[in-house]
Amino acid sequence: MIKRACWLIGLVGTLAMGSPVAAQDPVVFQHSQTSWQAEYWNNKTFTGLPVLTRSEANIDYDWGTGSPGPGVPADGFSARWTRYIELTAGTCRFTATSDDGMRVWVDGELIINMWYDHGPTTISADKSLAAGHHQVIVEYYENTVGAVARFSWAPVSTPALGWRGEYFNNTMLSGAPALVRDDAQVNFNWGAGSPAPGIGADGFSARWTRNLNLTAGMYRFTMTVDDGGRLWVNNYLLIDAWRDQSATTYTADIYLPAGTIPVKMEYYENAREAVAILSWSSGSTPPSPGAVVVDDTSAGFIKGGAAAGWRKCNSSSVASKSPHDSSQ
Repeated sequence: MIKRACWLIGLVGTLAMGSPVAAQDPVVFQHSQTSWQAEYWNNKTFTGLPVLTRSEANIDYDWGTGSPGPGVPADGFSARWTRYIELTAGTCRFTATSDDGMRVWVDGELIINMWYDHGPTTISADKSLAAGHHQVIVEYYENTVGAVARFSWAPVSTPALGWRGEYFNNTMLSGAPALVRDDAQVNFNWGAGSPAPGIGADGFSARWTRNLNLTAGMYRFTMTVDDGGRLWVNNYLLIDAWRDQSATTYTADIYLPAGTIPVKMEYYENAREAVAILSWSSGSTPPSPGAVVVDDTSAGFIKGGAAAGWRKCNSSSVASKSPHDSSQ
C-alpha cells in the first residue's frame, strides 16, 4: 500500500515536469490484486531477508518432501503471502489447510492461528466484512517431513446450521481459537482422545454458540460435563459448573419468550476423560397476559431448582407479598 502511494506521487511529479507519458493515459489506482506477493525464508522465523520472492496466483501447495523453489530448503523454511482482495458486504469464510503451522490476518486481525507442528489440518473462520478492499496476510512454516499450504475464501450465503464451535489449546478460552468449525450438536464423549487434530487431548477449552427459534414457555436444559461447563440461555447464566469433576449432569428450568433465543455453552477439559453434552426440552405453556412466574412453594428461591415450586399469579398478588419474603 505504501509502495503504491509512492508510485502515484512519483507519477504525478513526472507528469508535472513534462514526462513523455501520454496525457490521455488514465492513472488507475487498483487496490485489489490478482496475485499474492510471496516471500520465502530459509528458516522458520522469518529472520533476515527472504531468499525467494515471487508472485503466485493461489496458495495451493502440497510440496510433500520437496522444496518450494530455488534457495528454499525442503524442511525448516517459512513463507509469507500478502494480498488485497475486494469483497461484497457480508460474512466471508476463510479456510486454511497446513502442515505444519499457519496463521491468517484479515485487516490486521488474527482470525486463524495454528502455529504449531501438526499433520495436514484444516481450520475455517468466519468474519463479517464491509464491502471494499481488505488486506489478507498468510504466514506459514514447515518443520520436517510433509509440507502443505492451502488457503481460500468464499462468502457465507446462509447461516450455519447447528453450533459454531471454537476450540482453544488452553483451559481459559484465551487468545484466538486454534480451531473453528460447525458442530451439528454438542454431544461429545471424547474419552481420553482429542476433539480434532491440533487440539490437545487434555488442557483444552471450547465455546459453542447458536440461536434457537422457540415458542414461549418453560424449557429444561440438561448439561453433562467432565470437567467444567457453564451455560447461558437468553444471556442469563443458567448453569455454572466451572470446576474439575467426573462426568456430572446438571438440569435447570427457565421461562423463555417467543422468538430468537441466544444460547452459549463454555467448556474446559483438564485431564483424563472429556465429556460435553447439552440438550433441552419444552415444558408448560406460557403464563396468561398480566401474569408473572414466581417460586413461593420451595424453601426460598432455588437457582436452577426444579420447576415444581413455580406457579403463575397476577401482578397484584405478587405486589401484596412482603418485600422481605425470599420466595420472590
